Amino acid sequence: MSFKNDKPRLSFEEIVAIVRELPTRKQKQLAEELQRAGLKAKWDEILAAFAPNMISEREIVRTSKEVRRELMEERRNAVVARRR
Repeated sequence: MSFKNDKPRLSFEEIVAIVRELPTRKQKQLAEELQRAGLKAKWDEILAAFAPNMISEREIVRTSKEVRRELMEERRNAVVARRR
């Protein structure tokens, strides 16, 4: 007979030790899965912040232009740094 609350508690160090015993291929698979889960959580958080009708189209366009400008500036700086 098993109860849902009877799950064993593992410490972070114990989990790391178990993962290190896995074959390299399985470790990589686990790392990729954790990365996907982390990215999904970030996207869920971002999308939750943008509830319908909270942000005007003008604000979205303004922010998009600002981000594009920042990215272009970073690219220019990277090209100049490579030329030196």
